[in-house]
Parts: sequence; C-alpha cells; structure tokens
Amino acid sequence: YIKNTNFDEYLIPTVKDMPEICPVIVENPDPHGPYGAKSIGEPTLELGAPAIANAVAQATGKRIRHLPLNLERVLLGHSLSKGGTKK
Repeated sequence: YIKNTNFDEYLIPTVKDMPEICPVIVENPDPHGPYGAKSIGEPTLELGAPAIANAVAQATGKRIRHLPLNLERVLLGHSLSKGGTKK
C-alpha cells in the first residue's frame, strides 16, 4: 500500500529498511568464461548512464549522445554533443 502520496513527504529508504541478505556462492564454472569465470555485477552498472541521458532528454527536449553529460553539453545541446538530435 502507498504510504506517501507525493515526493514532498516521501521517506527515502535507509539501510535499516533493507532486509537481511544471505548470499549463496555456487561454485560451478562457466564453460564460456576465461578459466571458468562468470560476471557478477557489470550488468547493473550499464544502466545508469542511459537512464540519466533519457531523463535529460525528457526534461530538455535535447537528445545528447555522448558522455559525460556535463552542464555544458546539457546547456549548449547540439554544438558540444556532436550529433545530438531534438525530439
């Protein structure tokens, strides 16, 4: 159920709100990885930049296609992004 009806009163979850996590290590090698290695955390790192770029595009109407998304690129838009497109 919804405790907060708006973002002004939204309570940000803290570490105390997290459930206890019990990691389980399953030792079976991946036949496709080097020396049987598997990836573990890289997929979660790949989503941050595109999500922020989409938020900037929604807010400004300018699609910036080069990183980093610094203030100059956002304010000047196309001239520094070299190929950014308007929606």
